[in-house]
Amino acid sequence: TREQKDYAFGIVDSFVKKSPLRIPSPCPYEMTCGGCHWLTLPYEQQKVFKESFVHDALQRVSPQTLPPIQFLSAPQPQNYRSRVLLRGTVDAQGAVQVGFFAHASHEQVPVKRCLNASGAINELIDFLSMPTIAASPQKFRMEVQELPAMSEESKACLLVTLHALQGKASLRTLKEAIACF
Repeated sequence: TREQKDYAFGIVDSFVKKSPLRIPSPCPYEMTCGGCHWLTLPYEQQKVFKESFVHDALQRVSPQTLPPIQFLSAPQPQNYRSRVLLRGTVDAQGAVQVGFFAHASHEQVPVKRCLNASGAINELIDFLSMPTIAASPQKFRMEVQELPAMSEESKACLLVTLHALQGKASLRTLKEAIACF
């Protein structure tokens, strides 16, 4: 689709032969969402490839030979992300949709749940898909970070930052809805 001096970009039309490593993606948004590229590989194989990519990138900028890189594994292969950047819209009826950009575009893919996001972040995504708010139609960006619980008994806390993307549209109603979450 596009050529650079040393590389080119393309789109997969079909597979001639799939890798024996490939597994079915558990994500219902895999074909549209641009967020995950690794869910068709077993987690252990993901780690091998990621370690190799980081090692190769560091080796290109380092004059010294680097030792092998050892990654820390996530406690589980899914629901490990404690930080996400969501794109959202409020439509004319006040319905809120949040999601991610489609691969290589600025087209929003609404999601009900993200397999890589933490449980608390998914609860917020689910909460936002239910209410209708009294707000003008608008687009927004929402950064969500889960802060660790202070003790075993306390719940995790979410830090949410909203950014209006269309002029000075007010996000007050949406902020109030999230504050009640």
